[in-house]
Amino acid sequence: IALLVGGFHLMYEDADTITDVIEQLESLGVASVCPTHCSGDLAIEMFAKSFKGRTLQGGIGRVVTL
Repeated sequence: IALLVGGFHLMYEDADTITDVIEQLESLGVASVCPTHCSGDLAIEMFAKSFKGRTLQGGIGRVVTL
C-alpha cells in the first residue's frame, strides 16, 4: 500500500490504541499515511512521528500526486 488516506476515527482513542493501529499498518507494509481531521490530533501527531517523512497533511482540496 503506497498511501493510506482517510479519517481513521481515532479521536477518542488513547495513545496505546493508536500505537497498536500504527504498528498494524506498518506490519501490513503501508508506506505513507494521510490522516484527516477525524483521526484526531493525537493520532495525527503520532502518525507523523512514526511515519517520519512519510505523512501527508490531509484536508479539503488536498491534491496528492503519486
